[in-house]
Amino acid sequence: MNNWKRSVEFCEYDSLFFHNNNNNKDLRKEKALKSSKFDVTKFELSIAIAKGILTKTSQINNETIAFARSYFDIIDYVLDEKNGNLVFNYNNKQLLRDFTKTSFIGEISQGINYIYATRCLNADVIYDYSYFTKNFLLANIPQKNKTPDYVLHYTDGSYGILESKGTLNANPTNMIINGHSQCEQGECFLNSQKCTIKNSYVSAVSFGTSSMSPYNKRNTKLYCIDPTREDKKTISKDIKHLFYEYSKLFYLAGDIEAGNHLRNGEYLISDNYKKQNFKKNEIFIIGSWPIYEYKSLEQVTIQIGLQRQVIDFLSGETDNLSNYAKNENDFLALEDGSYVLIV
Repeated sequence: MNNWKRSVEFCEYDSLFFHNNNNNKDLRKEKALKSSKFDVTKFELSIAIAKGILTKTSQINNETIAFARSYFDIIDYVLDEKNGNLVFNYNNKQLLRDFTKTSFIGEISQGINYIYATRCLNADVIYDYSYFTKNFLLANIPQKNKTPDYVLHYTDGSYGILESKGTLNANPTNMIINGHSQCEQGECFLNSQKCTIKNSYVSAVSFGTSSMSPYNKRNTKLYCIDPTREDKKTISKDIKHLFYEYSKLFYLAGDIEAGNHLRNGEYLISDNYKKQNFKKNEIFIIGSWPIYEYKSLEQVTIQIGLQRQVIDFLSGETDNLSNYAKNENDFLALEDGSYVLIV
């Protein structure tokens, strides 16, 4: 199975765009504070999409897990490559109804924004906004409020928020403006609950396509507004925050019991994870499921693994997670000490 690697361009803009946008300016014509790109592999994106889906609900069941896994099967049909860039598959796009395209774009955009938040914004944990306010602040959001998708927990212990958008349109300006309104309401509510955030991000992915037309040269690009705060911020360095993030991998692997333990801030039961399922290279397999390989339709098995150091951390054997080593030569190794293996 081909674990392709493709690039996503991104541009970050100053928050003054919101204050100066009285004439419906096109965000793309503004000067970006930063323009760059990041690479993403098929398995990194598939995992990120699955995490985005599993973040949205506090009631995980087999149906939710099956849906989260489904993008491992269909992502090759939906996405394509153009000059090394990640784009929508033009031919297969024509087979989809508008509402189907919207669904695919929404979930894939969440995955791209998820990677952007962890890799470029240094978030180590991503919470669903409603879940965070209910379970950590013990507060219910007023029904009239339109709030952002995520609360970000950073490696320095501070918090931020992110509204994630996606579109096939070339111009993301309206989405960015609407997302800013959601972030403003979300920030005000967090402030009312004595939780002060460090950043409030609005991020929109505008998909290009693999059309053969010479006039369609647009690549997929992520647009983000980056209004950094310099005032006081709430800090929490409780390592249990990371348990929530790793719970998503256990849910995806099919181990709902272990996922529930971690989501509740409880250690894994050590005896279940110490003497079995380790491979020679110290990778512990936490679960697997079969999928059909793109084009050949041959059945293969996806395995989700974690390095021993991560298992020790989640089992309470150590409180240090900084010593796990990612093998840069291993194409299937992810940045959090997890692996996707094909057998």
